[in-house]
Amino acid sequence: MEGAEGLTFAANISDGFLFSDVSFLERFKAAKCAGFSAVESAFPSNASLEQLVNAQQSAGVEQIHLNLPAGDAAAGDRGLAANPAKVEAFRESVATGVRYAKALGCTRLHAMAGAIDEKASRDEWTSVFIENLRWAAELLSKVRTAVSPMMSFSSPDWRSLG
Repeated sequence: MEGAEGLTFAANISDGFLFSDVSFLERFKAAKCAGFSAVESAFPSNASLEQLVNAQQSAGVEQIHLNLPAGDAAAGDRGLAANPAKVEAFRESVATGVRYAKALGCTRLHAMAGAIDEKASRDEWTSVFIENLRWAAELLSKVRTAVSPMMSFSSPDWRSLG
């Protein structure tokens, strides 16, 4: 869906957002049928890369934004980039995210910092966040990267870097 001044409006097809009455893979087509030319989503953990590419291409939409894998939501993960205990998982998520972005033609990846444990040191998490982003910079140099610390007004029960 094209907007004023060349803006592109993308349908967020993540679970809990648009078109959640159909399966994730069917949401690409639903977005196109609703007039969108582009989609964005959290990392799609419930479909293979081949399935995603097929759904995207058959719908004829652009994937303009994709979150990096954000860890285990059921265990409380809301991103990996700042978590001192998840440095290797973050690095794996960057490699996976870049692979998916290339296959989908996606030029924007989102690295979520995560929610800080109440007992954790804010300084340590901030230091890990900075170091992880420095490490990832070369791998992410070909895509635009969004970084968003969680904000207390959108998630009041999370301590965050924001």
